[in-house]
Amino acid sequence: MILFLLLVLQLLGEERFKAIDKIKTVGSTYMAAVGLIPDLRILDDDETTAGFYLSTLVEFVFAMREKLLNINENSYNNFMLRVGECS
Repeated sequence: MILFLLLVLQLLGEERFKAIDKIKTVGSTYMAAVGLIPDLRILDDDETTAGFYLSTLVEFVFAMREKLLNINENSYNNFMLRVGECS
């Protein structure tokens, strides 16, 4: 599982995911938020910004899923990814 967290941190280093902020890790639970970084925050009256960041977060989830599938295939594990969204 540590390998997966390292891969997630590597994903967060990518330019396309710069608006995503890791806010907490507890046990096997990973939490992230988008739009909280001051220079990249979601503007109150701009629906375009909110939509863009939501799509970025969805892209991030699919990238994490791909990394996890790769780990499972190469290590004969069956780790699962569960995703929740709250706005």
